[in-house]
Amino acid sequence: ALSIIGAVVITAAGFCAEPLLRQDHPAVSTHAPREGFVSDELGSIQDAAFAGGSWYVADPRQGRIGVLDPDGRFLRAIGRRGSGPGELTLPRAVAAAGGRVYIAQLAKDGVVVFDTGGRYIETLKGSGRCGVIVQLAAVESRVFALRRCILPDRRIRLVIDVSAGDQLVAWGSGDTFGTANAPAVPLTAPLIAADREFVVYGEGTLG
Repeated sequence: ALSIIGAVVITAAGFCAEPLLRQDHPAVSTHAPREGFVSDELGSIQDAAFAGGSWYVADPRQGRIGVLDPDGRFLRAIGRRGSGPGELTLPRAVAAAGGRVYIAQLAKDGVVVFDTGGRYIETLKGSGRCGVIVQLAAVESRVFALRRCILPDRRIRLVIDVSAGDQLVAWGSGDTFGTANAPAVPLTAPLIAADREFVVYGEGTLG
């Protein structure tokens, strides 16, 4: 996950994307847990978001969101494994803002919403656009969902949905990445971040 702090874009791990600053630079604030302080209560870590003094960690192995303190100690769980209202199968992306926790799941179109205490609020209906939701970013009462679409010529198109009432709707026209008719679909890690003024997203390359 990405975060925006002023004019600085950082990842959840504390590395700056633009401009390039050291992690200990006074302009950067990251809230990254100290090394080694990750709770044994987590079965896996797919994504994480920091808000209101807590980490919210997507744990697909256990089908829930783990809530941790700033040092990585487990506090409670949000959601449980299942397919009913307020239940999760394979959470793959999480964002938190405005007292809400937003969760996207593997192979499901839509975003599940809880409050930070773990009470199920609603499920935002998906827009039905191409691809799947791979990352989330939340600002106040809105959530942005980044969708990754693989085109017939093997290029990748990233498009963004935004919450509107009880559903997600198209936001912006999107961008296409990669080389047409490449031998294989590129292995990438899409990222998105947002604040009150900007939405930043991209197709980061792995390896």
